[in-house]
Amino acid sequence: MTTAPASTSVQRVRSATIGAVLSVTGTAQFFIAHVVAESAWTLPAYSWRDNYIGDLGATVCGPVLHDVCSPLHSG
Repeated sequence: MTTAPASTSVQRVRSATIGAVLSVTGTAQFFIAHVVAESAWTLPAYSWRDNYIGDLGATVCGPVLHDVCSPLHSG
């Protein structure tokens, strides 16, 4: 049985660490962006339970699957 060189083990640990950091950072970025976009919705208030995430970025007002009008839409 052969063992991997030390540099390969270090590279694997470094890659795993970078992957973990990027995963945590991406998750945090998602929730921060979601809360920022959600805060623009006042009437009706955005609901994590009742609205789709796609409602936050709707570019037009009107019926899609249900009535949607994102407050920050362009136009």
